Amino acid sequence: MFHYFKKKKSDKLFNKGLKALVSNDFGKAFSCFEKAVKIDIYNGNAWVGMGSALVSICHDNSLANKYFDAALKINPENNWALLNKASYNNIGEAKESIKLYIKILEIEKRDGILESNPSIFCFIADTYLFLNEPEKAINCLIKALTYNSTYVKVLADLGKAYNFLSDYEKAIYYFDKAIDIFESKDDLSFIEKKYPITFSGKAVALFYLGNFEEALNLLNKALEVESNDLYSIYWKSKVLKCLDREKESEKFIQIIENEWDVDYIKSFEEVGLIY
Repeated sequence: MFHYFKKKKSDKLFNKGLKALVSNDFGKAFSCFEKAVKIDIYNGNAWVGMGSALVSICHDNSLANKYFDAALKINPENNWALLNKASYNNIGEAKESIKLYIKILEIEKRDGILESNPSIFCFIADTYLFLNEPEKAINCLIKALTYNSTYVKVLADLGKAYNFLSDYEKAIYYFDKAIDIFESKDDLSFIEKKYPITFSGKAVALFYLGNFEEALNLLNKALEVESNDLYSIYWKSKVLKCLDREKESEKFIQIIENEWDVDYIKSFEEVGLIY
């Protein structure tokens, strides 16, 4: 009976931490998760939550992975731990990340869970882009569409992959599909609602095609989706410069320099998100 109440209290703190994490209140989230673990050391998801909050607080993937590993010791099939470990592996561990994502797909296939599969394929595709293997990324995303043909993130990521190949017309085709669904579908998931690349990715394609005004409009929409999105801010500074709006461009460059340290921006560029 005592263990039941201890677990219930720990779970309550975990849920409070999760709410703070979703709201980007990372300090509060970490504190809640830490208290949850102190009450019940076997609360694996609280260990994962601490690692996830730490990544956002100090951008230290190695430290965060220690928390994900702690969760995996409790349950080697904790999908949230596997997902975070794969997502926050260091740059040289990309192939290991793909193995972890595939493990998640295998677990979910065994358990009859299919709804999250498109997102997992998106993570694999991003890793292939980092490895400079865009064709594999595209094949992965096409497979994801067999699970959900209207999933906004998959369609936007197909656009992103074609941007990577400099096939901007094909990229726009997929971004337009993603935007149409974003603007018409009532039951978008949280991930779909908060994915600015749906708009900023098309802006990048238009930038390279020389349509700066429309690119700027799309970047403004992307920043409505996620006001602190580095990718959108970065490209908005470039577009404004091309429109001879140097002072405004400089303002966004300052935001980047003030909000993120140089090493973080460098790592952001290295994983292929600024291209």
